[in-house]
Amino acid sequence: MAGTADWLGVLTQRCEATSDAQVGRELGIAASTVGLVRRGKYGASTDSIEQLVRGRYMAEAVNCPALGFELTRDRCRAVQKGDVSAPTHMKSALRETCPTCPHYLQPKKS
Repeated sequence: MAGTADWLGVLTQRCEATSDAQVGRELGIAASTVGLVRRGKYGASTDSIEQLVRGRYMAEAVNCPALGFELTRDRCRAVQKGDVSAPTHMKSALRETCPTCPHYLQPKKS
């Protein structure tokens, strides 16, 4: 995987072509978060946002061991969060496999 500058550059280009608000809607995050990330002022890890950008705008994919096929990184993140419709047996496999996958991003601790 390439470095930080490439995905931040893509994020910035997309925002300049549309707006932080539009990009936020497309990624499912707040416009203010987009702006903070772009300015390097976001106070938390940007790993999850990076995966959204790499999947949505850069079409990067990963092999899903639970599903047996490739998913874009943003779709992988949605699967991890349970934001997808799937049959019960598939959801069960995902619950077991996702936390052991190298592409898994730890959920935020409450």
